[in-house]
Amino acid sequence: MSKKIVILGDSIAKGIVFSEEKNRYTRLDGDCVSRIAQMSGDLEIRNLASMGRTSADALASLDHTQISAGDYVVVEYGGNDSDMPWKQIAEAPDAVHEARVPLPQFTQSIASLIERIRAKDAVPVLTTPLPVDAARYFSWITRSLDPAAVLHWLGDIQHIYRWQERYANAVRKIAAVKSVALIDMRDAFLSCDNFTDLLCSDGIHPNRNGHDVLFRTAVPFVSMA
Repeated sequence: MSKKIVILGDSIAKGIVFSEEKNRYTRLDGDCVSRIAQMSGDLEIRNLASMGRTSADALASLDHTQISAGDYVVVEYGGNDSDMPWKQIAEAPDAVHEARVPLPQFTQSIASLIERIRAKDAVPVLTTPLPVDAARYFSWITRSLDPAAVLHWLGDIQHIYRWQERYANAVRKIAAVKSVALIDMRDAFLSCDNFTDLLCSDGIHPNRNGHDVLFRTAVPFVSMA
């Protein structure tokens, strides 16, 4: 029986990039997962990632996800989970606002995904969310909003980076506590001379060079699967 890798994730695992030429999001030809599938021989890759997905979405639909005993299930979330309701923030910058999936819920969702994947006799694998270019992302999210109002709520632009980093740290802690294999994609990006060169103009999605880094980081794991 051939081995299988099932990928549960968001637009990054799906290979979505922002195309400057087309001025819209599109699927990258030669993204990380596609390249892995081409080199993997008898190792089947099922990419179930989808743009906009969160860990809570994955948990809610897990019972309907085809996972078999012995499968490796890669869990790639955090970017959408940590995202804030920027329009609401711009309209009420003095109010309290929550992330799409607040950090405590995100932590519990990832832990529950691990437990339920293991209950299917499959092998969970975690990945850390990629770092965000806070300045570029701030410009992106405030294109049709009031930048001053959003900045008032943030305090400083780098708050975006620090907030999102907490989700990556949570993934690392869960991996350690649950003894789950971790592919630290975030560290791979930060180890590069300038990780912002690996991101699209929106400041969050990896560009072609970014997917090259993802591919090189994932290959050792795939080779061991």
